[in-house]
Amino acid sequence: MLLDLFVYPVSGIMKLWHLLLHVVFGLDDSMAWVLSVFGLVIVVRGLIAPFSLMQSRSGRISAILRPKLKALDAEYHTRADKESVAEHAEKRKQLREDYGHSTAAGCIPPLIQLPVFIGLYQFLLRMARPAEGLDSAQRSSIGFLSSTEVEAFLDGHIFGVPLPAYIAMSEEQFTQLGTTQGEVLQVVLPMLAVAILFTILNFRLSFHRNNLTMDWDSKVARVLGKALVVLFVLIPFLLIWLALAGPLPAAIIFYWVANNLWTLVQANTIHRIIQRQLPLDDEFIQHRDRARAAHEARVQEEKELKQLARAARRDPELAAQLAAKEKELQEARAAEKSENKRLNKAKTRARLEMNREKRAQKRAGKQKPAHDGGPVPGDAGQEGVAKPGD
Repeated sequence: MLLDLFVYPVSGIMKLWHLLLHVVFGLDDSMAWVLSVFGLVIVVRGLIAPFSLMQSRSGRISAILRPKLKALDAEYHTRADKESVAEHAEKRKQLREDYGHSTAAGCIPPLIQLPVFIGLYQFLLRMARPAEGLDSAQRSSIGFLSSTEVEAFLDGHIFGVPLPAYIAMSEEQFTQLGTTQGEVLQVVLPMLAVAILFTILNFRLSFHRNNLTMDWDSKVARVLGKALVVLFVLIPFLLIWLALAGPLPAAIIFYWVANNLWTLVQANTIHRIIQRQLPLDDEFIQHRDRARAAHEARVQEEKELKQLARAARRDPELAAQLAAKEKELQEARAAEKSENKRLNKAKTRARLEMNREKRAQKRAGKQKPAHDGGPVPGDAGQEGVAKPGD
């Protein structure tokens, strides 16, 4: 499977960390394996940190460009002739080039980071929960780690608790590992609390960044903002449920702590870099605040209309007035929608015509060199031939 591609490099990094900590620095084998998890997070997350910075830069530039692009769109909104469409597209392109913005720069980093995150998590999960079970006498190798090294990892302890131990284990499994549920709870719950704290702080920073650059004119952006609030509430409870009821070993809880700590430090560092290199200008701030005020005004108007609608159930005259107003609003929206549809169709036709002209010019450009410097087709063999009567 695709995730197996990450097993070898990730296992190689972990093996090198273990050798460094155990052989070079002389840490005992168990502590070396525990700290290797933290070292693994540092190396893997550090390698893909530039992509996170690239994504953040792209998002900030996109936000700064938003009022400029919307002003440009408003200027050309009613101009659907071919020349205006071409001029509009060229100005948008030039504006993006002036700011060094590429739409791909915001899409590629997540495609690189997500498989790495999943691969790192899956590797540690395989290490802590081997496919053959904890009571098996033989271990399978995982990537560059031999079966002996996998066994040594499983024999490792964190604060006196075996790395593969988890809270929902049976009494028999606790006995096999030489521990009890109470001992596991004493170690796992504090680590879980720290992991949740880092998660909450990460969400708070995400709220702050999101509010700074929110596109209040976009319904999608507003819905995503609300989804972030829902996740802020649900994720801590989900982590608690997984840790208490799921087969999540202590090694994975420790990974959560290390990974969430790295995410917090990295996100805060990148945010400060972006704030220093690409500060939000006055034009954007004014545009954002106007859009937010307009959205809040629309929300308030909708609330007032709902209140009037409830009152109109008992007042026929008010109900008639509301019906007339609603009809007027619907007609205005329908007229606006129809006009926008007409303009979009006209602009689409203009773009298609421009594309046809470009293709025709390209074909003509390819055919022209074949005749340069040579006889024109149909004239071959005519030079030096006497005309009748000469």
